[in-house]
Amino acid sequence: MPKVGEGRAVPTDSHRCITPLCVNSLAVPLETYHGLCLKCYSQAKKMIESGKTTWEQLVEMGLAKTEQTPFEKAFEDAAYKKVKEENS
Repeated sequence: MPKVGEGRAVPTDSHRCITPLCVNSLAVPLETYHGLCLKCYSQAKKMIESGKTTWEQLVEMGLAKTEQTPFEKAFEDAAYKKVKEENS
């Protein structure tokens, strides 16, 4: 099994799930899943659908991000590409 960073880009902190105890990297743009990995996003969505919380409450608690502005997305994409190229 390859070690982290072997043959692929190492995600920066801005490309990691923001759930404090989660160690998953994001394979999708942050704004699509509110800064969460797919597993944490799915769990959050289930909690929201069941009425236990809302996206707004999760953002207030620091457990989700709001959508990014177009500039923030472009900046993050450019930074990620740079890290990916440096680690290729």
